[in-house]
Amino acid sequence: MCSGMLLRFAGHFADARSALLDMRESAEDEGDDSALPNILGHLALLACWVADDELALQYALEGLDISARTGVGSPSLTAAHALAEAHRGNIDAARQVAQAALTYDESQGEAADVACDLRSLGFAELAAGNLAPAAEHFLRAIAIAADLASTSPRSCGFMPTRSKRSSVSIGSTKPNG
Repeated sequence: MCSGMLLRFAGHFADARSALLDMRESAEDEGDDSALPNILGHLALLACWVADDELALQYALEGLDISARTGVGSPSLTAAHALAEAHRGNIDAARQVAQAALTYDESQGEAADVACDLRSLGFAELAAGNLAPAAEHFLRAIAIAADLASTSPRSCGFMPTRSKRSSVSIGSTKPNG
């Protein structure tokens, strides 16, 4: 799993997809449904990163279905679901997914997941052109991630998005840019 994630972060998308699909195949061959929500979540995020919103949504929904059956969740599923919906122009759906995840993760005290949820909610607001709420969510996520980085190795990194497809563009949309 880690290799697929690291390859994605490094911008080696084809290699990341191959590694994650290999992990999925292994989990399915072994009957390890508990690993699938996380694997599918990272496949969904990768699909978001390469502008395949339909595939991202497919992986996210499949992972959420497995998660509901197994009781094993993954913040990458809801993050990808919200991002895919925002990229598809379904801002209300993106907000709803991200807000529901945020409410749940706050109630569970899952700070790293809260940071991820806030990032997704911030992107939904950014895609809608609502800069002030977007900034509020992003700044809160950054503060949580910074706090976690000082106390825990499980801090939530920020994923690049295709900002050119949102109403407001910030920074470079090129990998490593």
